[in-house]
Amino acid sequence: MSATKYIKGKYYKTCAFSLCNEIAVGRKDKLFCSDKCKNAFHNDISSKVNKLSKGLPVKVNRANRILMRIYKENASGGGFVVNQITLSNYHFPFDVPTIDAKDDNYKCVFKSFGSFAFY
Repeated sequence: MSATKYIKGKYYKTCAFSLCNEIAVGRKDKLFCSDKCKNAFHNDISSKVNKLSKGLPVKVNRANRILMRIYKENASGGGFVVNQITLSNYHFPFDVPTIDAKDDNYKCVFKSFGSFAFY
């Protein structure tokens, strides 16, 4: 039963939880047949989100530590440029989420995360 049916003052439709094929009886906007299905549906969504973001703070901290180590070795008082080969030698996590940032002084766009930026 895919569509909502109205019979004798009650609405009948299939439960919104994909693993349940029970009929949800009640209000017109009722989605789930029980609290168990409702909780399972929302837990499934949040577990998918957690799997996608798993380990990001750890990766960002690791990337910051690597860049701080490289910066201390090359400290010259100003900014510094690091190439990809150097970062890969330190096992830099390249899958760290970044944002594009624009630098007007150098007329370019670079990747940035946390307090560091790299070209």
